[in-house]
This record gives sequence, C-alpha cells and structure tokens, in this order.
Amino acid sequence: MGYAHARGVIHRDLKPQNIMLGDFGEVFVMDWGLAKILGDFSAPPSTPPTGSVDPASVPTIILPITSPTAAAERPPRSTEVDATLVIAEPSAVDSAMTLHGQVMGTPAYMAPEQARAGSESQDRRTDVYALGAILWEALLGTPIRAGEIHSVLTSARAGTLPDFDACARSRRIEPDLRRICLRALAPDQAERYQDAAAMAEDLQVWLDGRRNWRLVQEVDFSLLPDSDALPAMLSLVAGR
Repeated sequence: MGYAHARGVIHRDLKPQNIMLGDFGEVFVMDWGLAKILGDFSAPPSTPPTGSVDPASVPTIILPITSPTAAAERPPRSTEVDATLVIAEPSAVDSAMTLHGQVMGTPAYMAPEQARAGSESQDRRTDVYALGAILWEALLGTPIRAGEIHSVLTSARAGTLPDFDACARSRRIEPDLRRICLRALAPDQAERYQDAAAMAEDLQVWLDGRRNWRLVQEVDFSLLPDSDALPAMLSLVAGR
C-alpha cells in the first residue's frame, strides 16, 4: 500500500477478504474497483480483463436509501457489513440519515470521512484507517464494528470504537502495537499516519525489536492466546 500511496492511488476498500497470501509469503492486495487517483493523476485505474472474475470483489451491493422508513422496512443481510457497498444519494431524508454523494466501501472498515460520503476528503489516510481496522482484527480477533448495517454506518460516521483495553484483556498486546493501531484509527484524519509508509515505519521498528517500553512485571504469557493473523497483517503494511 505504501507503493500505491507514493504514486497517488488509494484503494478505499481494504479488508481481510481483499488481502491474499502467495505460496512463498507474498502479500497481494486485491479488488481495486473503488480505487481513486489523487492529485494531478488523470489516468483511470486499470480494469481486469474481460471475462475475469475477482472473487474478492463479490458481492457488491447497491442500496438506494430514500427515507428512514424505507431503510427500516428493508431487512439487512448479515453479510452486508463485510461486503462492498455503494449507497446512492437519498433525495429527501432527515438530518440523521443525510448522505451526500455516494457511500462506497465496506462499512466494517470505513473511515469516518468515507462513511459520510465525502469523496473530496478521502485520501491516503482513509486507507490508513482501514489498515488500522485490519490490524485491530488481527490483534484482538474481532472486527471493530459488527451488527445491523445502518447502526454500523452510524458508528463509522461518528468514528466510535470499542474500548481497546477491554477487548484485549485476555490477549498479549504490546504497548507499541496498541499505539500504532489506535493512531491509525484516529477519527480525525490529521491525527492518523499520513500514509501507509509512515505506518509501516512504526511497524518495522516493532518488528526489529526496538521497543519504547520495558517490562516491569513478569507475566506468564504462555497461557494467553496468540493471533495467527498478525504476521500476515504486518507483512501487508510493512511490505515484507
């Protein structure tokens, strides 16, 4: 992702389903259908050859929401918070449901500015937020958001998160990883890493064993569960 960001391209739909591992440890980022070119770049993102199907791009759900009543009458599907959504602009809704433009992405991993449909404010830090959400899931074993789609979108717009320490109570999470994760998930874009490369730098420091803390109490960590997904997540961001 640092490579893409350096060339002015953001993904806007990063999630575990769009990350694949090769037979020799390679990390592939899939499904660039919602990618956006920033700055002065004018060439559109490449499209897959005709006839090819990217499994990670399915399903894409289009939800025209015209009113809170219509939204309430439409039963949500349990998979929607993990699916890529394109929500059309409503014509007349109350202030609590107003969406400007289109909401595009996956609600469970959306940054606040993405959930608010503000495409002009989406930049590299929007991807950083999604990377933080993936890191959260790798560290804690649960997504930052789950449940009914409209409540998940409301939570995403507000940038609210579960309490990290409460979720991590039974896990071995080093302070540096906690700090990296929460910085990437900052609701305010200015407080996040500015791009994936900056986040990768801090992760590389951790991978190299340079800690910003010291152990003051011996704890038997062997009784606590590890996360099998963590090495793959660190490779995705750090490019190893």
